[in-house]
Amino acid sequence: MKRTMMAVAAAGALSVMGCGDKAGESGGGGEPAAAKPAVAVKPIESLFTSKAPVLPAPFKGLKAGMTGEEAAQIFPAMPKEDTIELAEYPDLRFNVDFDRKTGKIGRFYFDLPKATAEATLTKAWGAPVKGQTSIKKPISYWFNPEA
Repeated sequence: MKRTMMAVAAAGALSVMGCGDKAGESGGGGEPAAAKPAVAVKPIESLFTSKAPVLPAPFKGLKAGMTGEEAAQIFPAMPKEDTIELAEYPDLRFNVDFDRKTGKIGRFYFDLPKATAEATLTKAWGAPVKGQTSIKKPISYWFNPEA
């Protein structure tokens, strides 16, 4: 499935850029995983209902500059630096990067389905500002100076 990445910058900007296909899951030779209870899948659009760019509800309250311990108080599943996947939103990947020197959150970003990402966010937040990444890939930004 083609993916799109949305980044949350410390300055209150959100961005979307095209990414490649999702990597396949690794097959292991270990014992089968325990069955997990079924979770009701929700549409991605239900995460982006605010009129301005903000972190979606499951991640609300997280802020750039927080330590991992502070972030874990708000979001108990916070990894040290990894991708968070929520069963109710299987097409969303939430990522957090910590500054290596300070150990504080430097940025957040999301991977969304490429086919619908920009349309979903434009419907919620209005037209983006277009740009390019440092490697010349197209990127779209949404700003929220108040946040």
